[in-house]
Amino acid sequence: MDFNKEEIKINPSTIGVYTFTTNVAERQIKFEVLKFKDSIFVWIGEKHMRVFNDLSLSTLFPKTMEPIGTKIMGDQTNLTSSNIANKLSKKLSKPVYVSFNLVDDRLTVAVVNSKLAEEIKNNPQFF
Repeated sequence: MDFNKEEIKINPSTIGVYTFTTNVAERQIKFEVLKFKDSIFVWIGEKHMRVFNDLSLSTLFPKTMEPIGTKIMGDQTNLTSSNIANKLSKKLSKPVYVSFNLVDDRLTVAVVNSKLAEEIKNNPQFF
């Protein structure tokens, strides 16, 4: 199939990318946010350990506007990513995918939730 160069149109990406970090004890935690047209994806993990072994999705139920979610990948008994996705979906009023790739002790989860809330407040354009 031959294409005429005048027929090909390159469109700019509509996906926004935002990265930020925080520290928990001596670990540096990295957050990567992909903002799509009607949803977001948040990857959370150690800065120097690029793993992807967990994924949850939450969206708002139309009749009640309460979040409903599901665990797509990972340990079905660990609900950390589902809980974060539910909170973010309710706050942002859109579907949210969360991949939480950390040991989920209380301190880590509290710092992650706090940092996400801070970034959403200070940089809403990325969410």
